[in-house]
Amino acid sequence: MRLSSTRSMRARVAYCASAISFAAAQISAANAEPASDQFVAGAKISVSDQCEVLTVSFHYLAQYAGHVPRDGGGALTIQLNPVVNLPFDPASPIPRQAVPIENAAAGGVKSLTAEFDQTSRVSLQIEFDRAVTFDVKQPAALDQIAVAFPRPGSQAVCKVADLVAAPSPTLGPIGMGQPASPLPVHLVVIAAATGTVVLAMARHQRSLQLFVRTERLAASLARMRRVQEQLVVVEKLEALRVLVGGRVKRVPMATGTSRARITRLLRQSRKPAPIGA
Repeated sequence: MRLSSTRSMRARVAYCASAISFAAAQISAANAEPASDQFVAGAKISVSDQCEVLTVSFHYLAQYAGHVPRDGGGALTIQLNPVVNLPFDPASPIPRQAVPIENAAAGGVKSLTAEFDQTSRVSLQIEFDRAVTFDVKQPAALDQIAVAFPRPGSQAVCKVADLVAAPSPTLGPIGMGQPASPLPVHLVVIAAATGTVVLAMARHQRSLQLFVRTERLAASLARMRRVQEQLVVVEKLEALRVLVGGRVKRVPMATGTSRARITRLLRQSRKPAPIGA
C-alpha cells in the first residue's frame, strides 16, 4: 500500500513538473513574440460615405492618456497607459514596431506602429497619406481606440461617436474591430498546471486518509485476534482446573478405603489361633 502510494505520488509530481516546464516554455515563446503582437490584437479601417474609422484593438486593457496634435495633421501620436502590467521588461526599451492593418487598401493610413518605453507606456504612431482632421475616442471597455478622419476629397467633420455604434452589453462593441481576445496561452497553461497540482495534492490526501483507515482496521483485527487467543487459553485453564479439582476430591476417598482395609487385616492377624489346629 505504501509503495503504490509513493509511486503514484511520484508520477503526479513528475506530471506537474512537466506541465510547469511546458508553461515556462510557453511564457518564453510568448516573450519571444514581437511586443506589438503581444499588445495589439488587430487594426481595421472601416469606410462610410464621407469618413473612415481606424479601430485598434488591444490584448490588454489600456487607458487613453491623450494625443498630439490635437485636431489634425499628417501624423498622430496616441498615448496609452496599460491598466495591468505588460509582459515586457521595462529595463530594456522595445523599438517601434509596425502593426498590420486590415482593409488598408481603403487608403488614408500609410502606417501604424507601436512604441513601448521604460515606463510601460504605449505610444501608437499613425501616419496618414495626407493632412487630415481627426477625432480620437475610446470606448468604456478600454480594449480599443478609434480614430475618425475624412475620406480623400471630403470636407466632412468626422466624429467617432457618429460613426461607431455604442457598445452592446452582450455582443460587445459593434463595428469597433475584433471582439476581446482570449486569455494568453501561457496563462491557461499555468492555470491548468496549478489545477493539476491541487488535484494531485487532494488525491494524495485522500490516499493518506484511506491508508490510515486501513491501518486502523488492520490493528483492530489484530487486537481482536489476540483477545480471541487469550480467551482460548482461559478456557483451557478453566478445563484443567475442573479436571484437577475432581481428581483431588477422589484422593481422600481412596485413602479412607485403604485405611479401612489395612485395619481389618491387622485385626484379623491379631486373633489367637484355634486349639488343636
